[in-house]
Amino acid sequence: MATTSPRRERFTDRGRRAQRTAWRAALAGCAMTLTIGGAHPAYGAEADSNATADASYLRLHPDFVVNLQGSGQSHFLLASIDVMSRDPDTIAAAKHHAAAIRHELVLLLSDQSYDLVKSVDGRQALQRAALSAVNDVLGRERVAGSMEGLFFSSFVVE
Repeated sequence: MATTSPRRERFTDRGRRAQRTAWRAALAGCAMTLTIGGAHPAYGAEADSNATADASYLRLHPDFVVNLQGSGQSHFLLASIDVMSRDPDTIAAAKHHAAAIRHELVLLLSDQSYDLVKSVDGRQALQRAALSAVNDVLGRERVAGSMEGLFFSSFVVE
């Protein structure tokens, strides 16, 4: 009958303790990430002392995938888009009118050329145009507020 040595038992006990400690640290890190990164409506945003309310963000799901205009080789754009407002009613209205907002953004994004979106200036111009398109939809739907910002959370061109 094989028995384990006291030295081996101490080693496995230390290994188990180290493993439990590592798991606890990982879980604490996940909890911290969730608390900082997603629980607060203004995730990742610094508070503006002049603002009357915290910024709230709305992710437009699913991500946008469109063909880009151009001659020759076909190119695609994959973009994750978030919009920001300090008015909860405007965020609620944007959720309600998400289909119309998505429609306008798909038309806008698919009308872009590869050469335009590969430059930083082109992406910034597209960002301003997309924000304007979102606010145009909200205006047509007689929403009192407007979006203050539009952000590309991810932007991949191939």
